[in-house]
Amino acid sequence: MPRGEYELPQAVIGNRENACHRLYRNSWQFTTSFSAEAIEQDFGPVTQAAAERLRVIQSDPVMLKRHVIKLYHQSQHILEGRDEGSDTYHDQDVDEGQGENREDPVMIQLLRKDKLGILNATPKVQDYQRSRLQRAWKELAINGGHKHQSSRAVPSRELARGEVCIPGVPDGEVIIVTRSPIPSRDNIRKYVNNATVERLQNYRGCIWMNADDAAEYHQGDFDGDQMQWDLARDLPNIAQEVKWAGEPGDFKGIQQRPKQPYVTTDLSVYTEDRESLKQAAPIIRGSVLEGALGGEHNKVGLVANWIGRVQSAQPNEQDRLTHQSMEAFHTEKHDLLERLMGALQVEVDYGKSAERLEDIEEIGGETLIADAQDWTEAHPVPFFDHKKDPDLYKHVLLPDTGSGSAVEVLPRITNQAWAALPVGQKERRYFQAVLHSEEERAAALTHPLYPIIEESALAYKEQFNALVARNIKETLTAQESAKRIGAFYQHCDEFVAQGLGIEGLDAEGIEEVKDLFHLALWKVCHTSETHHDKRPLEPGGEIDEWSQRQPITFGPKPLQLHKQPGLTEVDVVTAPFGAKTESVKRYLDQNNVTYTAYQQAKAPMMDFVLAPSTPQSVIRYLENQHPDHRSVRFDGQVNRPADYDKWSIPRSRSGTGSLTYNVCVPQLLAAIERQQHLREGIQAMGLRHGDFKTQSPGTRANIVLRVGQFPHDHPDKSLAGQPCLMSNDKIVGAFPQNQKIPIVGTVFRSPELTLTANQQGTVNAVEGDVEQASIYVPIQSSRETEGFADNQTLASVKAVRAAKKSVRCGVPYQPVKAIEPPAKVKQTSRTRQSAQFSKPARTPARAKAEMQMD
Repeated sequence: MPRGEYELPQAVIGNRENACHRLYRNSWQFTTSFSAEAIEQDFGPVTQAAAERLRVIQSDPVMLKRHVIKLYHQSQHILEGRDEGSDTYHDQDVDEGQGENREDPVMIQLLRKDKLGILNATPKVQDYQRSRLQRAWKELAINGGHKHQSSRAVPSRELARGEVCIPGVPDGEVIIVTRSPIPSRDNIRKYVNNATVERLQNYRGCIWMNADDAAEYHQGDFDGDQMQWDLARDLPNIAQEVKWAGEPGDFKGIQQRPKQPYVTTDLSVYTEDRESLKQAAPIIRGSVLEGALGGEHNKVGLVANWIGRVQSAQPNEQDRLTHQSMEAFHTEKHDLLERLMGALQVEVDYGKSAERLEDIEEIGGETLIADAQDWTEAHPVPFFDHKKDPDLYKHVLLPDTGSGSAVEVLPRITNQAWAALPVGQKERRYFQAVLHSEEERAAALTHPLYPIIEESALAYKEQFNALVARNIKETLTAQESAKRIGAFYQHCDEFVAQGLGIEGLDAEGIEEVKDLFHLALWKVCHTSETHHDKRPLEPGGEIDEWSQRQPITFGPKPLQLHKQPGLTEVDVVTAPFGAKTESVKRYLDQNNVTYTAYQQAKAPMMDFVLAPSTPQSVIRYLENQHPDHRSVRFDGQVNRPADYDKWSIPRSRSGTGSLTYNVCVPQLLAAIERQQHLREGIQAMGLRHGDFKTQSPGTRANIVLRVGQFPHDHPDKSLAGQPCLMSNDKIVGAFPQNQKIPIVGTVFRSPELTLTANQQGTVNAVEGDVEQASIYVPIQSSRETEGFADNQTLASVKAVRAAKKSVRCGVPYQPVKAIEPPAKVKQTSRTRQSAQFSKPARTPARAKAEMQMD
């Protein structure tokens, strides 16, 4: 805009979006500023309550489905600036809650339209839900369940130093105030709320501050600064460790440095002549492009992580040798933190200033990052090494080393509640015929073009797999890979047109071919995981011949164990699939050896990880019989025996069939709407696993049935947590392949149910019709009607009550579940009551159906 005088009849100056009262998630930056005892006392109850709630949601398909849709709506509110529970400071390394991947609207549409829940158990839907759960568990372990309040900072001359004014907060209330990012605990201060200035009470969503306080303690210049704040009485233990505004800090004060512009111009050529003011100023240095690129290269997250690592570091054995060595440790830590804090302030201004930490001599900017890396290598903090592990809270936990660091408190609490979803998931082939009816499949198979269409679908799938493999080989970033795959999805119609020659068809014919292509694509994406026979150990087969040539080996081996982060060196017996695996298992079972069996991902081998309690006699025997543990390469396609899933943990990660969920979306959604019924009846098999193995064969009339779940601790790992057919709260049996399985909790009536027996006379299967009008898909799960609400669980209510009672009685908070190692907490004499928590919502009593099966 040329320089000059303008008349603006209507203008709104400032960022009104930040003047909205909202909740801020806590960050590990705040956590590292305080002692482990204070964090456990003040953040422990709410974190445990949230973890218990999440555990209940995770184990209940109805609650989980609703929870995932709710998370999607919250993410949309974040994008539209209407969220009440998000941060406004977004840096991927600092703010763990903000990832690169946004919610997939296609999956949300599927979850909404699939009222009966027939796709709920498919690998793709389960993987989608698991990824959302993983984010929630990581958020709890890294940042905890506490939410700070926030308001926009506004200067006020009426307020003295050490005072703030938050409209609606009583006069004299003590307020803890900070601002993200947090360089040090000196940037977290206590203020007294002044509610006597009536004019200031009219501005909701603002926090009025003395300008000198904002600049000195929070590096604020009122250009839209968002301040996080808490009532001190809500965080009584943390409040004791927070300094008052005006108290000397532990570190040198951080002052905002003069901004160095990316582009400098020569304004000396201008005169009072209005024509000259309309000309562009001559550029002396830089360009708009250089400024844009420079603004993308900042080290905010990197420096913040180094501050967290250094702040959380504990003295090692050498530091603890003498009093002088301990003093040296604290001095080095203090000096390094001051340098990093000065660097963080510079990097935070990356969008406004071209200056970088390397340019600042007084903090030794050229060697700062290297110095921090060297120091933290001698004082490691595993929390920062593992918090971005892609398997975190899928298979492994954030570590708790017992170091006494504050960042380990919240993971320790979260780990007590977390449990992995069942490892024995159904393969894609199980759902090959679920989406389409028998009539639709029969009509497709008789269509003259179907053989060619299925070949095209298989070719399209192979092209997709090749693209994914190429992305992995080229080590692309997540954004680059997603961009390539997205372009591949968009060219689906072109692929169909070129491969099948539909240009000459009319509109109806084109739609028919597309429907057939979608059906074929669903089928080829839900075939067997491999092209081998169903029995991979068949004599003379590839795996059988290879396995016979491989020896059994024993020795130490680094493995990533279930529920543990990183590699751990353990004693492992490795055996190829087949007779050798069975012989090792038989020997260990006969000698009462405790072990965990893992199926290798890239070879048909089983790793038996022995427990530390293994007798020395067994160790010596294995060392003598099977020495020289080594890795073995296998170039073929791994196909594991289904029986192994019943007692071992699969390491391979089979595909989820995601291709068909991303192309032909309209056809997929239409097919889901057509399948909201159970007209083909209901079947169950494997009655030996249930409570009706002693039933006599025959027909029962008007039986009320319910879809339930096998227990998560079922000895057969392939059935643990899987859907099953129930009657009168007793397990009837498992569902066979191709059965449309409604979501767990669905109730329906069977007018006629037939139990059949095998040749030995044992009842092993059941089938019957379904009265369509009787199908009831639960809006709330049975667990909710028994006392669990969507926003609170019985366990969370217990945790909150325990926290309230401890604060009232002046007794340190002790978690409902015992937490090891126990924290050493000093007795306090506080009598202030904690914040009030809402009562759990009332839910209707559980509806009881009369079951007529004996």
